Amino acid sequence: DSFLEGQQEITIFTQVNAQDEIIAYGLPLVGKGLWGGIEGFGVISADLQKMKGIAFTKQVETPGLGGRITEEEYKSYFRNLDLNGFYQENSSETPVIMVKEKEKTNLEESTNSVQSITGATQTSQGVLDMVNSNIAIYIDIIKAYQAQAGA
Repeated sequence: DSFLEGQQEITIFTQVNAQDEIIAYGLPLVGKGLWGGIEGFGVISADLQKMKGIAFTKQVETPGLGGRITEEEYKSYFRNLDLNGFYQENSSETPVIMVKEKEKTNLEESTNSVQSITGATQTSQGVLDMVNSNIAIYIDIIKAYQAQAGA
């Protein structure tokens, strides 16, 4: 079950520097929470190695619980998130994992883990599933485009 199912096209945004070189990709994200769909926007580095950040544009999760995904503290776990797990063959764990507690942010020490929201396990898992499934597809699409463009 892919978020691309039934779509004729997909939009990937690019951020370029003054020399017109791509420095980041912006990716619409679609997933499921406890009470309904979650939509957001993720930004990853041009080398596809780090997530620069995430924002949520649509969610109907419980205020004070799953609804906390829109809070800066939760979104901060996705800044400088290590995406190397997407390139590991035959790994037993998902590229991005969820932990109960992080001692340091990914800006302080880049890892492939994000902290779950206490009392909102299903929402946290829904966001994790969305990031893992969506980003994997986008990386494949961008790599194919780069190969085709000779980048």
